[in-house]
Amino acid sequence: MKKWIIVFIVLVLSVGSAPGADWNFGSGTRGEDYSGSGTQFKLDFGDFRVSLVAGEPVYFNGRSIDTATSSTNGAQVKFPAIQAQYKLARDNWFSCVSGGYQSFEPGFLNGQDVDSYMVAGSAGISFGQVFFTGSIFTGTNVGNIASADISHMTGTLMGGSGYAAYVGTTMINNDAFGYTLAAVYTINDMFGLKAAFGYAKTEYDGFSKDDVMSYYLQAPVTMVPGVSFIPEVGGVDYEQNSRDQFRYLSAKWQINF
Repeated sequence: MKKWIIVFIVLVLSVGSAPGADWNFGSGTRGEDYSGSGTQFKLDFGDFRVSLVAGEPVYFNGRSIDTATSSTNGAQVKFPAIQAQYKLARDNWFSCVSGGYQSFEPGFLNGQDVDSYMVAGSAGISFGQVFFTGSIFTGTNVGNIASADISHMTGTLMGGSGYAAYVGTTMINNDAFGYTLAAVYTINDMFGLKAAFGYAKTEYDGFSKDDVMSYYLQAPVTMVPGVSFIPEVGGVDYEQNSRDQFRYLSAKWQINF
């Protein structure tokens, strides 16, 4: 089912941004820095960062998203999730490699663990007034490491959540893959154009896949340094089984301090 959405955001105030946390891919796709609010320990060695993050013992129980707990089924998170990132930047290009790993024991699988991992890479390069960037990721049970919404529905084998699924007496792994591409053209100090496309899929072992794609076009107008008006048109397609398709028009004022 196709839907058109018109959104007007009156004002956005921005006070800086963290490296790796500013992947702007419109209303449909977004990326976040690996070091989230659950970070327990973080250590930087120049361009390399390693973090320990509170583990998330979450899975899909065949009906809904569930959390394994020590009080109800003896679940154990034996050690924090490990996440690492290496970023290299030069005058007109950058590259970044990151990854994460987590493991927990649900308690009802006779000692069997649920393992999650994710590996991602991104790069960008500029040629005069044009900038190109892209990213790619792959992993298993990535919902325990990064937010995922690929199927946009609930029900049996909700693969789009990115979590492993407990079906019958078996925990089924959920494989994931995705990428983004973006290009920016700076016309002058006032006008620019930005286009981006993103795709992601998840697939349970032996079952059909869930996938989604997102795309948008922006035409930012910089009124004065730090003050911008940004109109945008784009869409999000949840592709499997004629699921929702969204088209949107939006605009916002943004002030950066």
